[in-house]
Amino acid sequence: MSRAVPAIAFLLLGFRVVPATSESPPLTRRPVGQMLPVAVGPIRELHFSKEFRYVGGQRFILRKTADAEQHFFVAPGKAGTVRRLYWIQFEKLLPGIGESYDYSRDEAVTVGGVSFRRNVRRWDAPAEPDSDRGAMCAFLAKRGYQVPDGAVRIRLVHVPDVNRREELMIIYAEAPERGTPEPVEPDVQRRALEGLSVVATPTPAGRASSDGDRLLALHEEVMRAHRESNVDLLLAAEEDDYVVANRGEITRPDRKSRRERLGPYLRQTRFTTYRDKVPPIVEVSSDGSLGWVIVQVEARGEQTTPSGAVEPIEFVSAWIELYEKRNGRWVRVGNVSNFKPSAGA
Repeated sequence: MSRAVPAIAFLLLGFRVVPATSESPPLTRRPVGQMLPVAVGPIRELHFSKEFRYVGGQRFILRKTADAEQHFFVAPGKAGTVRRLYWIQFEKLLPGIGESYDYSRDEAVTVGGVSFRRNVRRWDAPAEPDSDRGAMCAFLAKRGYQVPDGAVRIRLVHVPDVNRREELMIIYAEAPERGTPEPVEPDVQRRALEGLSVVATPTPAGRASSDGDRLLALHEEVMRAHRESNVDLLLAAEEDDYVVANRGEITRPDRKSRRERLGPYLRQTRFTTYRDKVPPIVEVSSDGSLGWVIVQVEARGEQTTPSGAVEPIEFVSAWIELYEKRNGRWVRVGNVSNFKPSAGA
């Protein structure tokens, strides 16, 4: 599983997974029926639909980097294949190893009132034997299950502690059976959430946490709108009264004006990269009526000029998204931004 552990992640590729044996550390969690106890951050339990059968778990040291514990709930297909799978992984960096887990490039989502980072991938290549996916495949193979090539997986990651050295991963995967259509992401996402229930304890700052998660989700809509050149998505959370501070000026463009300016820009631009360079900073006022998201974003792509020429575009931008809660709904009411063009751009 790809994740960012600064300074050491790529230096440790030569180390192999320590396989689970009778001398492996004992499991710290045991399921009860369709419920797996969690106790990570606010998350108390995970519940799985009856279609899934618990087939066991293992604990091992992953690449001499982290203590990893895996649990598997499987909906089998034909001839010993895995049709659908929930793979749950608890992981902690070992003392003195690495700095922290960083999933800021992944999409911010909320499931069961808890913030996660979401990533989608297709398993087209064989798993590396020393990876956690390799450990998963080896464990299931011993129990007579094979994960077919081409499975689509959705990974949800929750990193709860202040030091960000612990994580919970919920990986849902499904593969087509022979003669059936390839799974597509929206359907996979829907089935992943239908078969899973996240039970969490509200934190003392429950409202602020929930509001902060919503602001992160709205920021992710801004990011996705740029990646998809979608002006409707970009304006979906915005109102007519809007203030912009940029390039030494303050303006108050209405939605029609913003659409007329941003629509052509997005149509003429195709971003190959548009991502948070650092984790966004989210704040909500004490009365829950105002909020803001401070970000630094890096972007690369191509832009078509009025003459039809295609030119590269690259920049780093920092901005503040301003939000107000109106009738129980967060709306974006302003933006303060600046740009730092890359050398030669």
